[in-house]
Amino acid sequence: MGRQAGRRDGRLVWVKSDAATLRYRLAARDLERDSAKLATFETFSASMRLGAEPAAPHLTIDNRLTAATTLEDQVATLIASVSNHRAPAAVTAAQRHGDSSGP
Repeated sequence: MGRQAGRRDGRLVWVKSDAATLRYRLAARDLERDSAKLATFETFSASMRLGAEPAAPHLTIDNRLTAATTLEDQVATLIASVSNHRAPAAVTAAQRHGDSSGP
């Protein structure tokens, strides 16, 4: 992250998911605090706004079970890119500027 006039610039990272992945991860976690979420999963998943990308410029991590790249590799790429002050190769210019019409 860069410094300018004594302040740090931030970056928004949106974690993309879907209902199938969310249900799978909650069930696999097997925690008591998730039982109500699983019992009313349709309501819970709707409240998560899973398909709504942020309007602000952001980088995307694809957390879906069907993601082409592992979560670990995506996070490592993102950390390296932020450390080097550049967007990761997997993040398109459209994604950097908050345009969700990209790939």
